[in-house]
This record gives sequence, structure tokens and C-alpha cells, in this order.
Amino acid sequence: HAPPVDIVLPVYNGLSYLQRLLPKLLVDPLVARLIIIDDCSPDGDTSEYLSELSDRYMQIELIRNEKNLGFVGSVNRGFGRVRRDCILLNSDVDVPDAWIERLMAPIFRFSQVATTTPFTNAGTILSFPEPLIDNAVFADRDVNEIDQYFRELRTPSPDELHLPTGVGFCMGMSRQAIQNVGLFDEQSFGRGYAEENDWCQRAIAKGYFHIPVANLYVHHEH
Repeated sequence: HAPPVDIVLPVYNGLSYLQRLLPKLLVDPLVARLIIIDDCSPDGDTSEYLSELSDRYMQIELIRNEKNLGFVGSVNRGFGRVRRDCILLNSDVDVPDAWIERLMAPIFRFSQVATTTPFTNAGTILSFPEPLIDNAVFADRDVNEIDQYFRELRTPSPDELHLPTGVGFCMGMSRQAIQNVGLFDEQSFGRGYAEENDWCQRAIAKGYFHIPVANLYVHHEH
């Protein structure tokens, strides 16, 4: 019964990743709009692929930066087009079945939740099996094979457990929180790294929480 969401997807090359990820997103009924920001990808094949898809699928909104802005500037352009709760997603991820409803459940349930982040092989504090490092894919298993075990876990409520930050590779975000906290800080964080940590700390200062989604695993190439 989850409502549809917008997805903000910054892109710089990475055609092989996009060819794996985008077909999954485009058939997902919970993707209302797929906001793709092409950050001046020099790879012509990537640009052509994105153009072809945006011509075929109405839910794609393709933004092309006139110059390379980096991750932070590209994401902020995407945030400016968001109309509902959203997911900030890197292009080098692989998602399991029924992932959106699990990722977004705490945001839909608790108004004070600003972000949600799944477990992954490479996601700093939510890395599995070893935290704070980039792990190889566990036992070379498919994302759905690993995720089936995570599905058996229970995601905590905000009063049980919350994090100092979400992790931006795959981060559910409350539109209300984005409106109240503002955009990522382009001036301080330039082309990108730790900008989501700063944003999440600003959200905490306004009374929001960041929740680990214990019942979801997403693969991250990183």
C-alpha cells in the first residue's frame, strides 16, 4: 500500500550500470518520476541511451547539465524537481525486488524520519558483513539471494534506534524534511563527499531522525 515516490539519479557515464538499473526502475509501479541528471557525461553512448529511454518512458525527466557540476550540484538540481517523498540513488547500485516499499516505510509511518538507508556491501556504517569498509559481494551471491535473509529482520522505530546520518548511495528522503532543511551545501562540499552527513546533521538539529532499514539489502559497486 506504499504511495509512489520520485527518484533522483545523478549520472556521469556508467552505461553498464544504467543498463542494469534503469530497466528495473522503469517497470516498478512505485516509481512515479525518475529524475535523471546527466552531469555532462563525455561518453556519447551513455547520453544516447538516456535520450532513447526518455523518449520512450513518460516517467523519465531528463536534465542535462550544460557544464559538469559534480555530485552535489547535480543532486540539488534534482531536488528542485521533486514533488513527493523521494529516493536519492547512485547509478552503480543493484536493487532487489520490492525494495521501495521497505526503504520508504519508516518515512511513510513516522513524520519525524528524514532519511532511511538500507544495508549494503559498501556503505560505511551500514556495510555488510564488515562495517566501515567496502566489502566484496558476500559469497558472490545475487542481490535477491542476500536480500531474502535481510527481509526476515525488523526495521527499528525512531525511538528504538537511529543513526547520526544516512548514506547517500541509496537514501530515502522525506520531501517535508528537504523543504525544512534545505538543499545540500554546494559551497562547502564542492563536487561531493560527506554532503549527506552535513545535511543529516542539519536535519537532526531540526528534530528529525535517520533510520537504518534492517530488512533491506542493496548492492553497491562503489
